[in-house]
Amino acid sequence: MENNKNLIDLNLYFDSESIENNLITNPLHLFFQEIELAIKIGPGQIWGVKNNIDLNKYLFNQYITINQIKSEITNFIDINCEQAKHHQHDIEVQILNVDNKDLIYIVVSVYSENENKEFIQKFLLGT
Repeated sequence: MENNKNLIDLNLYFDSESIENNLITNPLHLFFQEIELAIKIGPGQIWGVKNNIDLNKYLFNQYITINQIKSEITNFIDINCEQAKHHQHDIEVQILNVDNKDLIYIVVSVYSENENKEFIQKFLLGT
């Protein structure tokens, strides 16, 4: 993880007016932002990003299994998220029915190398 300490990105989800919060330099936060962009954007919505995870195809397909969804999301993240190779991570997927709407619930767990800590980010997606 030593090579990626100099990476920086704009914080797309800042919660303050402070300029310090407009930039992300923490590699773990960069990784979570990459995942969020991968699952929430469509192709061509961000300049230079050609791939995304089409989660709608899972919500409307009654023949796909949770393991297939998990496998596709995991493969996409491993291939398309630069920070994935710097973090040991695991992805869990569930389909939830809330108010008669199917939602995909994704839990990403990231494990630190030296502290054996687990960091968790959750994503709830659907229409």
